[in-house]
Amino acid sequence: MLKSLSLLWLLVRPHLARQKKLLLLSLVLMACATAASLLAPWLVKKLIDAPLPGGDMRHFVVDVAKAALVYLLAFGLWAAQQTVAASVAERVFADVKVRFLKHLFNVPRSFYDRLSDADLASRLESNLRFAAVSFRDDVLAGLFEILFILGIVCAVTVVQWRVGVCMALALAVYAAVVAAIERPWLHRAEGARASRSAQRELFVDILGATRDIRVFNLGRSVEQQFTAAVREVAATQIRLNQFSAVLRNIFGLMGALVALLVIAFYGGQIILQRSPETARISVGELVVVFAILGILLNTLNQILLRAGRLIEAEPSLRKVVEVMAFSVSAGQGAASTGFSAAIPDQPTLEFVNICYSRTLGVPLLDNFNLVIDAGEKVALLGPTGTGKSTLLDLLMRLRDPSAGRILFSSIDIRQIEPAFFYSAFGFVGQQTHVMQGSLRQFLQQGWPDQLDSDLWRVLDLLKLSTMVLGMPQQLDTQVGFGGWVFSNSQRQRLAVARALLRDPQVLVLDEFTATLDAEAELALVRDVLVESKRRSVICTTYSSAVAALFDRVVAL
Repeated sequence: MLKSLSLLWLLVRPHLARQKKLLLLSLVLMACATAASLLAPWLVKKLIDAPLPGGDMRHFVVDVAKAALVYLLAFGLWAAQQTVAASVAERVFADVKVRFLKHLFNVPRSFYDRLSDADLASRLESNLRFAAVSFRDDVLAGLFEILFILGIVCAVTVVQWRVGVCMALALAVYAAVVAAIERPWLHRAEGARASRSAQRELFVDILGATRDIRVFNLGRSVEQQFTAAVREVAATQIRLNQFSAVLRNIFGLMGALVALLVIAFYGGQIILQRSPETARISVGELVVVFAILGILLNTLNQILLRAGRLIEAEPSLRKVVEVMAFSVSAGQGAASTGFSAAIPDQPTLEFVNICYSRTLGVPLLDNFNLVIDAGEKVALLGPTGTGKSTLLDLLMRLRDPSAGRILFSSIDIRQIEPAFFYSAFGFVGQQTHVMQGSLRQFLQQGWPDQLDSDLWRVLDLLKLSTMVLGMPQQLDTQVGFGGWVFSNSQRQRLAVARALLRDPQVLVLDEFTATLDAEAELALVRDVLVESKRRSVICTTYSSAVAALFDRVVAL
């Protein structure tokens, strides 16, 4: 639990200062609600001790109304406090989510090598949502509940010091028990999370292979495999639920026994008193003690549930913090000097003694050296797994070499301000994701001030103008999710158009024709080279026919 709290603190600390007024208001509301919650049972005490045969009914009704109003005030203040605290949590995590996204942009691609598709598709987002819920429902709510309990103990100690001391000792025992159960609870939570993760990854794997499953008649075996994974998830979750249920009931039993002992002690004191006139403890006070103990024990059980959820949340919180910590500690791609002089019209690129290992101890690149002159067209040729795409990732600062340097016109690229550095490049990857928006917005990404005449010129060059003219709103047609759908060839040509519209000094192409047939592939490469007479072009490919179109071929 303490580990989860420390992870959450790392996430929210930079953003709490902006919410200090709301936090202070929440504390004030909690203090008022605590006072009202303690006052109400003492008003009930009067209602129990005061009624006597022939008593004053009018005063009794007034006392009932006072107690009802105090209860109404207490619950109203608690509702207001919880609303304000929830607002604080939502505002804080709105800022956390934005900061998380900024860090995600700066995480080197090597970080994603350790994550599956299921991680990238859902786990980071769900972990972040889990963190937000934990902070709102467990940390903030639990913190105010702890303050509430301490307020009760202090108030009771002032009135009945023996009861207050007993409560304090019970809290100490409670904290010790929670600390003792944290490790076995976390162990079961880790097991449940690991089995859920395995099931999710298997499900994503199955979804990606539905066509093969049907064609090769694998349905039965896949169903059996998935059934085993589902049952494993159920078994681990059952073990976690059993552990949690036993603990909750043990704590409930302990609370009931403590309440019973206190009532028995004070009940015995009442019986031993000689007469009602000389009694120091009344039945009403006994009821008040019982009511306060009930509130205290109910709150303690709530805190136990919150502590359990925090223990279960630790793996998810660790993943979120890992993304932020990785981008900060391993962010060698960040500029150290902010160099931003004028970019040469035709820069040279140098790979100097580059070493990189994707798998520990297995070098993918070992003292690799390459010089690409200004305006040169270079093809990196080789089969899959020879490091072609990795070289481009290193050049584009998506990965960091384990040794060596990459120079941009004799300047180490790590010394150049990132936004300035990327402005010199156009990039087209193996597959293109078309984000939601208009086609015009897609083409103008990163370069929004281009004229329509420039857009149409490049579209015409890449033989896309006829297609765009046939779209419902032409350049203003909505594309991406829920919009116009393109073929692989059309997406790649649009990506090339977007890259060329930046008018980059260096055009980087990472197997950008891999999804095209041979004829379309050669036609697209020729179109790109015609449009790139003065700029440098670096292209990875496994096609000798494509490589033959370039000035120089570097075999890997």
